[in-house]
Amino acid sequence: MTRDWIAAFDDVLTGRHRRCTQCGRQGGEGEYTIVEHHTRSLAVLICHRCRAEDPTRAKLEALLTTRYGWKATA
Repeated sequence: MTRDWIAAFDDVLTGRHRRCTQCGRQGGEGEYTIVEHHTRSLAVLICHRCRAEDPTRAKLEALLTTRYGWKATA
């Protein structure tokens, strides 16, 4: 089965996210990335502060595991 990245790419390319996925800070500036799990992909925005505090993305993985029930692999 192939991965469906269309919605995730659209989110990144249009800059749809306005808040950090990890902390919720508003601003829309930071690092856009796509995380994937099996056949699903999800665009996330990580603000500069969260990226500096969590370079290994352990907190992001914990959040996504809690929220969606899966571990991210970026």
